[in-house]
Amino acid sequence: EQKIKLIICLKNIGFTLEEIKQLIELGTKPPSEECNIISNQLIDKKIELLSQQIKLFEYGKDTLQEVKKHIKDNSFVKNQDKIQDMIETLYKLSKN
Repeated sequence: EQKIKLIICLKNIGFTLEEIKQLIELGTKPPSEECNIISNQLIDKKIELLSQQIKLFEYGKDTLQEVKKHIKDNSFVKNQDKIQDMIETLYKLSKN
């Protein structure tokens, strides 16, 4: 049951099944410096990816809130350049 919960949690935060398999296999081996290094590399890689995704989602949320504000006060057309710039930034963030 704990292993299933671990798999679900890791999958939900973006680990691939192959990465999850690798982490589980590392967890069954006796502790070693090599296992620690590999585990930390996998985890650090995922932390970096999650940080990039969080930045993308936060900026995306801010962009949508800005667009909504301009729709509400009928300034959408007047602020088209500003909105286009935000979309361009959002696009660049999504490419990383």
